[in-house]
Amino acid sequence: MRRASMTIGVSVYPGLDSRESLEKSVTLAIKEHVKHLFLSLHIPEADQTTFSEDLEYVLSLSRKNHINVIADMTPETKKLFGKKASCFHKAGISILRLDDGFLPHEIADLSYDSDLALNASTLSYNDLDALCSAGCDFSRITGLHNFYPRPYTGLGPRDLYHKNELFHHYRITTGAFVAAANHGRGPLHCGLPTLETTRNTDIYKATRLLRLLGTDEVFIGDSRATQKDIQDLKSGAYESTDCIRLPIVPQGDKSLVEKIVNIPFLSRPDRACNVIRVNRIRTNVFKDISVPINSDTTVRRRGDITVDTGAYGRYNGEIQVITTDLPADSKTRLVARIKEEDTWLLDGITENQSFMLVCKDMGS
Repeated sequence: MRRASMTIGVSVYPGLDSRESLEKSVTLAIKEHVKHLFLSLHIPEADQTTFSEDLEYVLSLSRKNHINVIADMTPETKKLFGKKASCFHKAGISILRLDDGFLPHEIADLSYDSDLALNASTLSYNDLDALCSAGCDFSRITGLHNFYPRPYTGLGPRDLYHKNELFHHYRITTGAFVAAANHGRGPLHCGLPTLETTRNTDIYKATRLLRLLGTDEVFIGDSRATQKDIQDLKSGAYESTDCIRLPIVPQGDKSLVEKIVNIPFLSRPDRACNVIRVNRIRTNVFKDISVPINSDTTVRRRGDITVDTGAYGRYNGEIQVITTDLPADSKTRLVARIKEEDTWLLDGITENQSFMLVCKDMGS
């Protein structure tokens, strides 16, 4: 499930950011034609003496410039605006992002009057089924993942992918966050990503990986996004995800490498734990060719491309991309390695994903 046009956004935090910073962020968003602004109504560290005034300033500026404001809220912070969703709309909040704590009937009631974003990181099949039973208007629902300020607590790529698939099953689009380049938001200043693996990754790569994992909307989680941050966000968001190109460096017998470059491969629908296996039903470049045994005793590293030899019997010729460091296997041959700086793309190769091995030395 994909939107016709990609949604991107930036974040601001009244009560944490200075008035000057808030003004610069919204002004830059306007200049860069970013139409979505994320903020939170329940940050414990926010300065309550300035929060309300700064919030009203951001909402007023956003209203004047037709920017959609997504406000993260809990059942407690909902009381700031009253019981009716219309109170939020009058204030200039376009979408209510409901954090944990709302009951199915409460979400259903709000969906009759407002566009909502649900917590895509925590809701399960049972939760979404309960919302169906409660009569929730899913046409007004999107999913928006958490971001994770504390290091080592973010989601893993597979978990994110499966959560996205769950929401897409209900025809709900999903959004997620990337960390800013050099200015993580307080109090920890360690970035605000959804994916832990992207905490220290540049915005372009992080955004593209989220898209490869099925995410429909991407926001910079940290405040004070720069012009370069936003341009990198756009580059990653709008790049095609149809076929992933993996730059490789040949290792050993180039005649074997020549058989696997510039060919659209398809990963198997049953994604293995430690390797990406090429779907041989769709592609078998070594059909009727016995790959010679080479007694390869090299430890297999993440990013290695191997081919099973005749010693593996009917698996002869199976192409694998190693995703986790593995012990040596004399029944396989190492034929190439993905360039180290591009191994991050492996996390984006999900089930039935098209990918291609490319090598400048071989006309690609």
